[in-house]
Amino acid sequence: MSDTTSDTFEGLIFLGIFGIAYETIYAQNLAHTQLKKKADSEPCIECGDIPCFPGGPTPQDRAETQAELNKQEEFINSMSPQEMRKRILEADGRKKQTGSYRPEGDAADRALTRKGYYQQEVDTLRLEKIKRGIPEEQAEEEAKAETDKKIQRLDAAHIIDSIIGGNKEDACFMSMGPRGANRRVGSAWARKGRRQALFNAVKNAIKTGKHRMDIHLEVCEENMGTDPCVDLPDPDIVPDNNSSTSLDK
Repeated sequence: MSDTTSDTFEGLIFLGIFGIAYETIYAQNLAHTQLKKKADSEPCIECGDIPCFPGGPTPQDRAETQAELNKQEEFINSMSPQEMRKRILEADGRKKQTGSYRPEGDAADRALTRKGYYQQEVDTLRLEKIKRGIPEEQAEEEAKAETDKKIQRLDAAHIIDSIIGGNKEDACFMSMGPRGANRRVGSAWARKGRRQALFNAVKNAIKTGKHRMDIHLEVCEENMGTDPCVDLPDPDIVPDNNSSTSLDK
């Protein structure tokens, strides 16, 4: 083999080795960058950043879920950290004593809310139909049938879920809302560190001397937050891996 051929052959070997090394380094750097971006985009549970919530399969589901989150966010942020701390500790106490976060009389309050909504809807629809010339008895029957169908898609929803401190005093704020959104949010609080993040937000707010809570609740971007919407009658049934708090410390 001539010197020229030998040099060329050695050069090709060098380029091949260099290429493999370059591709390996590039792949490692790319993986590192992707992991860093993922870490940067994930909420900081210890900092009190509450992970996003599953929004549901349709745009309407997502809008209804965000509306439910907005309601809970506004109510939580209207309270002082000390008040929120008290609520959470009371909820933990109920869970230990009764096996449920729900306050005493909650089932009766929900039934009363549903009954009041039902009667109001029937009365409103009946009067509308009578004004359109429908006989009163027929109007009553149609109003009840339409309300029966509508109420099947609704729940008596708490202003904030019992699992995060909703209590007996909140019964006056209870209202009928979309069933999917209510159960989606209620069951999601026990998953992916959301409840623990709220605990940490309370502790941090107390530590920094904030006068009011300042949390943010939102649905996940599309194709994110794959928690299922579990049709449970009570989110207390969902296993809570972060049920214990360190608020007393």
